[in-house]
Amino acid sequence: MIRLGYVFLRGSRKKDGGNCEMVGTGPKGHVSFLAGCSTVNYHGDVLYDEYILPPCYIVDYWTRWSSIWKHHMLNATPFKIPASPSACVSAPLCIYHE
Repeated sequence: MIRLGYVFLRGSRKKDGGNCEMVGTGPKGHVSFLAGCSTVNYHGDVLYDEYILPPCYIVDYWTRWSSIWKHHMLNATPFKIPASPSACVSAPLCIYHE
């Protein structure tokens, strides 16, 4: 699933890259929700690569842009908000955008 797009700094001047993929939820699928997340380090090693199952009904998979299909959600990790943002990312600066 890895599709890189966004960069954050981690300690040194070396950069890690990450990408999030979204699907459409809510009325007519107009509400974006996280459905996939990937992060690699400076050397290209995969740090995290998971499909994320939204807690609400997916109206539109936006497959044309996200490359996510219904079958990807069958074994996806359920979405949950961590107790602390630092539980997700150890980088001093993290910028993700979709």
